[in-house]
Amino acid sequence: FPSHDTVRGEKAGTFGTRGCYPDYAKIEEQKCLYGRYINDVDIQENRKVCYIGQSVYKALFEPGEDPIGKVIRSNGIYYRVIGVGTGLSNVQIGGRSDEMVVLPFTTMQKAYNQGDVVHFIAATAKDDVDASVIEKEIKAILTADQVKLYDEMLKRREEMRRNGQGRMGGPGGQGRQ
Repeated sequence: FPSHDTVRGEKAGTFGTRGCYPDYAKIEEQKCLYGRYINDVDIQENRKVCYIGQSVYKALFEPGEDPIGKVIRSNGIYYRVIGVGTGLSNVQIGGRSDEMVVLPFTTMQKAYNQGDVVHFIAATAKDDVDASVIEKEIKAILTADQVKLYDEMLKRREEMRRNGQGRMGGPGGQGRQ
């Protein structure tokens, strides 16, 4: 994931930026220290909000300062902080979540002119579901016509959730400079 200059007032640092759906927090599990993670309304409304990792918080805020509702600038674009967290799992797609600025996927698409580009897809299976079953379903989706890929993936994600098979946290994206 690309690193961008991230600024708040006189404080700054260089951190990764990723666009995610709410379910991604179930794949790269988060401990929320302040506020909340990205939600479905953020996605639907393309909100200019962000969830920042603990290292980003430490670089831009005073210890104990409540960051919720404060504005930061990442790669020249302003976002309102909705949450701060630290990663609990060993999953680290594109870098440590503590060093990331996480945007709603749809916001990332618009802010970085991504269109329908998807840079990664993450999935997990529940304990009683064989991961190879999920893998086959995902591969079937990925070999489908590229025009239908996005819609099919979203439908499958909902089906998997309804059937209790697991979660798909993607699609995810990265910002371009």
